[in-house]
Amino acid sequence: MTYSAQSARPAQLRLLNTYKDLYQVANLVEMCFASNMDEDGRMYIRQMRRVAREIQLLRLPMLRLEGFVWEHQGEIIGNVALIPFVEGARKRYLIANVAVHPHFRRQGIARRMTQAAVLYARNKGAESCWLQVRDDNPGAIELYRSLNFRERARRTTWYWEGSPGEGIRPDNGLKITQRISQDWRCQQEWLDQIYPRSLRWNLSLDIDRLKPGLVNRLQQILRHQAISHWAVRDHGHLLGLASLEPTQMATDNLWVACRPDVENTALLGLLSYLWEKVGYRRPVSINYPYGRGEESFLRAGCTPHNTLIWMELPLSEPLARDYGVDNETDHSTAD
Repeated sequence: MTYSAQSARPAQLRLLNTYKDLYQVANLVEMCFASNMDEDGRMYIRQMRRVAREIQLLRLPMLRLEGFVWEHQGEIIGNVALIPFVEGARKRYLIANVAVHPHFRRQGIARRMTQAAVLYARNKGAESCWLQVRDDNPGAIELYRSLNFRERARRTTWYWEGSPGEGIRPDNGLKITQRISQDWRCQQEWLDQIYPRSLRWNLSLDIDRLKPGLVNRLQQILRHQAISHWAVRDHGHLLGLASLEPTQMATDNLWVACRPDVENTALLGLLSYLWEKVGYRRPVSINYPYGRGEESFLRAGCTPHNTLIWMELPLSEPLARDYGVDNETDHSTAD
């Protein structure tokens, strides 16, 4: 179908219907994000299409996915997904995949969908909404700021895909060894600094999985996903640690935690050892605070994949000014 801006009315904002919408949503998300999509993203699109076919052909029970679509003349030209995260009594929603067909942009559709998503989350008792936006997308950043989302962090994802980098010389006093149990106290402290608790709910990092001990080792063996750990020392003084965690995705995860005052030295030592001595051959992903360790990542042969701005909207605060609702009586379209 050929779209035109003039034919953009009438249109309908409604809740996502997984049974009939999923395949069109997959096509729209792929169209909007193809230029920035990595292998995990492409895998996600393939999975969406597979699930859509299975629901239709096999008459499987309908999945309960949360979100909104913008429909025009039977075609989905806008989408926003809502992903709940529950931690004890706390509930957050991540707003994801805000996508609008290129022919329908700059008409306020993304704003309307985001507003609907926020009101939906509030009706569901969430304490906050979060989203992530690329730092090279100023239009989207300005949109979310205008809706009172506040920047909480910037984080860069680095990829290593086989380049050996410059490496380091063995005469610099650094020594790389297997981690010992006595290293755990420092590793946990430094992990908390690099991967704060306020952000870990949306990272695939579970610090308890990295803890030394027989139970963890046995569980990893049973899952065929043994985590490897290394420590870098300078004349016996611990500088940093790295834990390499296999995944079922396109890249494995490397969790690095270094003493802040020697961060670059420790990073370069650990990364160079892993690539050159261990001979690891799977692509590796490293999530790290923006602007930190850049020189070491680049020298070790890593490349920056993207930098995401993490933004939050607390839902305990009034929304009337920007969302057009009476805070005593919410008129959201959510069930």
